[in-house]
Amino acid sequence: MALCANLLKPGGYLVCTIPNLRGVCYPFLWLCARDHLKVHNCAIMRKSSFQRIFEPFALDVRFCGYVGTLDLHGSPFIHERGLRGFAAAGLDRMQDVLDHWMFLFYKGGFPESRLNANVAFVGQRTS
Repeated sequence: MALCANLLKPGGYLVCTIPNLRGVCYPFLWLCARDHLKVHNCAIMRKSSFQRIFEPFALDVRFCGYVGTLDLHGSPFIHERGLRGFAAAGLDRMQDVLDHWMFLFYKGGFPESRLNANVAFVGQRTS
């Protein structure tokens, strides 16, 4: 992170997003894909924790929060054989329906909540 922040010119923006695996998909991942959770730092998937990562880099925070629509995060496993692949394929089909529903009913943007698919940070170098 320091390398990216040090590359910024004064007035430049740093934009960083990570998946929010602690959202609505967490029960599926905890039950069926703990190996997937282990390779991610779930502790930083809360906006307050994520924002603290950028504090040492002297950036003015322009935004830090949850973005995107709901994501069930089943896609990485849909081609696997067995229960996990079957459950992931079901989640993937549900995701398609959910995406269409959100497109129809949330044209003005999906409300920010812990259920959103990503956590994003936007900071600006001032000096």
